[in-house]
Amino acid sequence: MSEQPSLEAMLREIEAIAAQLEQNTLALDESLALYQRGALLVEQSRSILAQASLRIKEIQGQ
Repeated sequence: MSEQPSLEAMLREIEAIAAQLEQNTLALDESLALYQRGALLVEQSRSILAQASLRIKEIQGQ
């Protein structure tokens, strides 16, 4: 099983994907694949941030 990339790495990849999509130079299939990858990364990033938020609330509650 591969290790999940860090939040920072995912955010860098999301930024790179957004930059590629903004150029409008890719074929439709490539654009769709990048969009799908970006959406997955955003979902994973949100999950990591939600977990971090819960940890902070737990720490503050101690």
